[in-house]
Amino acid sequence: MPIKNYTTEVDAGKTCGEITGILASKGARRVQIDYDESSQPASVSFVYLVYNMPVFFKLPCNVDGVLKCLKTQKGVPYSCQNREQARRVGWRILKNWLEAQIAIVEAGAAQFSEVFLPYAVHRDGKTMFQLFDEEYQQKALPEPSSV
Repeated sequence: MPIKNYTTEVDAGKTCGEITGILASKGARRVQIDYDESSQPASVSFVYLVYNMPVFFKLPCNVDGVLKCLKTQKGVPYSCQNREQARRVGWRILKNWLEAQIAIVEAGAAQFSEVFLPYAVHRDGKTMFQLFDEEYQQKALPEPSSV
C-alpha cells in the first residue's frame, strides 16, 4: 500500500496554514513557518509553555525522504513521483501526525512534552533528537586501535 496522502492535491501552503491554526488553537504562543532557499516551506516552529516556561519546538517536513518513498513504493503512479507532490504529501502527513499527537495528549495518554520532546530546540539551534543522535553516533563509533 502506498504512503499515506500520496494522491493529495492540497497545496503545502494551505496545509501549513491549517497546521498553524491547529497549534494556535491548542495553546501555542507563537507559530511560524520556516522556508528553504527556494522559498518553499521547510518546517514549522512554535513556542509552547511547558511547566509555565516557554519551550521552542521545530517540526521539519522531510521532502527528500517523501520523494524517495514515492519513487520506490509500489502503487504510486509516475505522475505522483515528483518534488512538488512530495512537498504536498509531506506536509499533509505532518498535519496528520500533529493531530494524532495532540489527540493522545488530550486523551491523557501522554503529556505534551513527552510527545514533542524530540522536537524541542536547544539553545544551539539543534533539536533534542539531533543532539541525542550526534551523541549516540559518537559513542557508537568503534574505538581507535592502539598503536
